[in-house]
Amino acid sequence: MAGLSKENPLKAVFNPASVTRLSEALARVRPDFPARRFADEVIPGLEGRSFSERSASIREALRKYLPQDFPEAVGILVAALGPELPDSGVAGLESFIVMPQCAFIAKYGRSEVELSLDALREMTKRFTAEGDLRAFLEVDYETTMKHLRAWCEDPSPHVRRLVSEGTRPRLPLAGRIRRFQADPTPVISLLERLRRDPSLYVRRSVANNINDIAKDNADIALRTLAEWSTDESEENRRLLRHAARTLIRQGNPEALRIFGYAPEPEIAVADFAQDLGVVEVGGSGAFRCLLRSVARERQELVVDYVVHFVKANKSLRPKIFKHRKMALDPGSVEAIQIRHRFRDTSGRRHYPGDHVVELQVNGKRYGGWKIGLVPSRQDRPDLGGESRAES
Repeated sequence: MAGLSKENPLKAVFNPASVTRLSEALARVRPDFPARRFADEVIPGLEGRSFSERSASIREALRKYLPQDFPEAVGILVAALGPELPDSGVAGLESFIVMPQCAFIAKYGRSEVELSLDALREMTKRFTAEGDLRAFLEVDYETTMKHLRAWCEDPSPHVRRLVSEGTRPRLPLAGRIRRFQADPTPVISLLERLRRDPSLYVRRSVANNINDIAKDNADIALRTLAEWSTDESEENRRLLRHAARTLIRQGNPEALRIFGYAPEPEIAVADFAQDLGVVEVGGSGAFRCLLRSVARERQELVVDYVVHFVKANKSLRPKIFKHRKMALDPGSVEAIQIRHRFRDTSGRRHYPGDHVVELQVNGKRYGGWKIGLVPSRQDRPDLGGESRAES
C-alpha cells in the first residue's frame, strides 16, 4: 500500500488485500483452513472501524477459524509467517498484518508461556512484538525473564531489540509495567548486556528504555549513565545522549555534568524579537534573540525553547522543544532563530489565547514572551468558514 496520509490513514494497513494474503498464507500451511470464510467475515467489517478495532477483528477471526488447540494454532501461524525484516528494522506497512497475530498469542497463549514466547520471538522478526510480550511478564515473570536473558545473545537484532523495547516501563501505546517503574534494576541488567550491541537499531532501543526509567527513577538512570560514561567511544556517547534527553531538557545538574554542560551557564540574552504578535492556528511564529557569553572560558551549551500552551481550561502547560547545541567562546555572540508552527495534530489541539515562549539554556529559562493565538480563518464563522464543532 502507499505511504500514510490523511487520505490513507494508519487503519488502512488492515485492508481487503492484506486480509486475503493472510488467509491464503494460512491455507498454504493448512489446506483445510477456511480461507474464504475467514476473509468474507473480516473484510466487510473493516469499513467504519478504527485501527485497533480492525486489528481486534482479525485476532478474533483467527481464534474462530484456526484449530481451538492453541499449540496447533500457533504452529500454523508461525509456519505461515513471511520473510524476516532486514536487520535495520525498516518494515513496510504490509508487515502490520502480523500485529493481530501477536495479539492472538498474548490473549490466548497465557497458559502456554514457553510456546507463546517462542512464537513471539519468530513474529518479532516480521513485526515488533514489544507490546504483546508484556502480557507474559505479568503471567509468568520468571519464565519470561529467563527468555529475555537468553534473547540478549540471539543472532537476530529484532529479537535482541524485543528485550530492550519490550521491557520499557513506559512504552508508548502500551500499558506501563508497574513492576519496573517501582524497581527497574532487573531491566538495567538486561540493558547492560545490550548497550554495546553491534546494531544501532538495538542501541537506540536501549537508550529509549533508560530515558523511560529516568522519568520514574532519575537516580538509578543517572547512576547508570555515569557508570556507562567511562566508555568514551562515539557509539556509546550517542547512546548516552539519547538516553539522557529528558534529563537534559529538564536541566538535571548531574546529567548536564556528565555531558560537559555547566548547570549554571554564564550567558546574557538580548534583543528578543518575534515576527508576529498574533498567529493563527496552523500558522508559524518566529522568534529571534542574541545569546552572549559572559564567562571567562569556553562554554558548551544545549539550547532549547519552551512553549507554554493554553489548554481548554485556560491554564498553561509547558512543552520543551529541542533547538541545537553550541559552544560559545568568552565574549562571543550567537544569533538564535526559532520558528514554531502551531498546528493541530493527533496529540495536541491548540486553543486561542496568550501562549508564552521561553528560551532554555542548560536547563535555565530566560524571557517569557507572549504570542497570541487565534482561530484559523476557516474556523471563524464570521469569515465564512465552518466552525470546528460543525466540521
